[in-house]
Amino acid sequence: MASKQSAATLRKVLLKAENNEARDRLEKALLKAQEIAAHNEVPNFTQITLEFQVSLSTLGHHFNGCASKREDGLKHHILPPMAEKALVDFLLEAARRGLPETEERVKEQSAIILQNLFDDPTATVGQNWVRHFLQHHPGSLKKCWGTPQTMLQGGAANPETIDHWFKLLNQTIIEYSIVPELIFAMDEMNCFIDKSTRHFKVIGHANQHSQTSLKNEN
Repeated sequence: MASKQSAATLRKVLLKAENNEARDRLEKALLKAQEIAAHNEVPNFTQITLEFQVSLSTLGHHFNGCASKREDGLKHHILPPMAEKALVDFLLEAARRGLPETEERVKEQSAIILQNLFDDPTATVGQNWVRHFLQHHPGSLKKCWGTPQTMLQGGAANPETIDHWFKLLNQTIIEYSIVPELIFAMDEMNCFIDKSTRHFKVIGHANQHSQTSLKNEN
């Protein structure tokens, strides 16, 4: 029997395939209507929609030059696409390293990006911007429960976690050319990075139910 996660993944794949097929049919229908109009003839939209199995209103909107909902939504994005992608990459990396950001912190960071891009110290994002931002990236990010490291130390001593930590350490050493003389080791037992023992919401990977955090919500 397939797990809930694998079933959900399958549904996403099927939905994406259906959306791509529908988009292809719409493009073919629009191309045919434009070819007919190019010969100074009036396209029979009802016949074309039946042939390609597309929505009559959607085909009419595209034929008349109206933007799709996705294109119209992109125009109203506050952050430019490249800046938004950079923010997504940063949040994914922060979550991967066990330092996920909270919704409030993402809002602050977005405002800083806007202020620097447009040289406007008063620029900010709306109260619901983070929620819409996450909705635009359902395959990458989501708001989930953050579990403090203090609650997980007892179960963290397993090969998978230890290997993951050493891979991160090795990547960091190589990326920043850190020499062995500058690497220090310490026992984490008395290193209280986080004294919180309760769950709180953070921005984590879309495919995780909870997110490990080395810091609390404060």
